[in-house]
Amino acid sequence: MIKCIIAVPDEDLSITETVGSARGVEHLATLFAREEVVPAVMELAPDVILLSPDLPGTADILDIAENVVRMGTRIVFLAGGLPSENPTIERLRRFGVKDILFDKPTAGLLIENIVGPSRPARQQDPAVFKRAIPETETLIRRPPFSERARELGRNMRRTVAQNSGMVKNLVAVWSPAPTGKTFIAVNLAAALAINGKETVLVDSPAGGAWASVGAPEDEDGYIRYFAKNEEPSVTAYCPSTMPGLYVFTNDPVLEPPAGIDIARGLEKLSGAGAVILLDAGIDTDLLDRAAVVLIIADHDYNHLVKIQRETQQKERDWLARSIVCLNRHTESEYLYPETVEQAAGAKIAASIPDCGKTIFESQRAGAPAVYVCPELAEHFMRLAEVVEKGLAAWL
Repeated sequence: MIKCIIAVPDEDLSITETVGSARGVEHLATLFAREEVVPAVMELAPDVILLSPDLPGTADILDIAENVVRMGTRIVFLAGGLPSENPTIERLRRFGVKDILFDKPTAGLLIENIVGPSRPARQQDPAVFKRAIPETETLIRRPPFSERARELGRNMRRTVAQNSGMVKNLVAVWSPAPTGKTFIAVNLAAALAINGKETVLVDSPAGGAWASVGAPEDEDGYIRYFAKNEEPSVTAYCPSTMPGLYVFTNDPVLEPPAGIDIARGLEKLSGAGAVILLDAGIDTDLLDRAAVVLIIADHDYNHLVKIQRETQQKERDWLARSIVCLNRHTESEYLYPETVEQAAGAKIAASIPDCGKTIFESQRAGAPAVYVCPELAEHFMRLAEVVEKGLAAWL
């Protein structure tokens, strides 16, 4: 747990509240004046302080920074609109301040720099592909996911053939209607990773996961991996604040080329032993390959009609392996979960409450909601347990 002090002006507290409630961060105090910084650091001995030059007060910000560094506390400096060549920035670098964020960073970027110094999200050397995980994490001692995928790749075809084409570690998130599939997929993947399960999140062909995990807009790992058949070691995006999570994101601007063989790529990934979470969108082509199909439903009548129509089609073998998740559940006398169960033909295994404002803020910040909202985290952890039990029947 990283002990943190937040020292920013009042108008920035919307972001610092998000940072202060983030997993892995122990929020010791919020300071409102420059004169409070040095005494607070001396008393509380934080690991890191989030410091803004716009903090009110008459004390010199450079004197504050120098004293804080001497006491052994790392500074994440919010430079705001200061140019990189500003004398203040140059002096801070001489003091040893390496984490300097310009403009208005997202909450996800702030959390990343608080949890640990800035690191590249993806290794360039395909032979390495190691995640930036603290030495105490057990995952660092395991062979990297892509390395295991290459080692077991030669056995992939035989494994799939023996199981009638089913990928035993594949979870498909599906609904024939816009019920929040990508939101569920991203946060379930994050919950599985938090639980210690190495997880591979595969974006839908329409894209959308990139924004929720803080990936740059030009991230096109989905296309490069599935269309060009490149190694997963150089195509998966690895959020440095989410150990154990690998994401094949889809650039929202680029059109996926025709003829992408997603099934073959999923079979290749299956050799790694990680949980594969596929945002399947509205298509049903790949559902027969999944060991678990997570049906996302809501209370919308038209959506329920579509779900009922799809699930009542003949030859839906995957229905026997399906789990129903009720998204945006609202407590109301007019909305009955029973109607969702009737439409899907199965009991609701998990319900995600309506937290629209929190979800919107987390998406703007480029971080899954489970990292900033304890209530949602609790529900997604339960959903992760249900999914793991479903996979256990096949693994």
